[in-house]
Amino acid sequence: MEQEAKLRWATEKPDEQNPYETLPKVNMFTFEMNNKEKYADESRSFNFKEFFRVKDDGKFVHESDVNKFLNEISRPSETNYPYSTEKFRNHLR
Repeated sequence: MEQEAKLRWATEKPDEQNPYETLPKVNMFTFEMNNKEKYADESRSFNFKEFFRVKDDGKFVHESDVNKFLNEISRPSETNYPYSTEKFRNHLR
């Protein structure tokens, strides 16, 4: 909502300073996940907390799936996923 307000401000309130002006641009990425019901919460919605849950020894409960996910978002591609290019990976480090 803040991103939309940032864009509308100049036309809706041209004589006022835009309080959203300094907010960075937000990019949203989506991923298709197989077996997402395996990581669902009680509302049957995908749950990142469950997906990235760790055991007492600090290892991921769903380690194989977490590794697949990380490999998918970091493999070289034209997708512009946050980690899909070395430039993006280095920038985000």
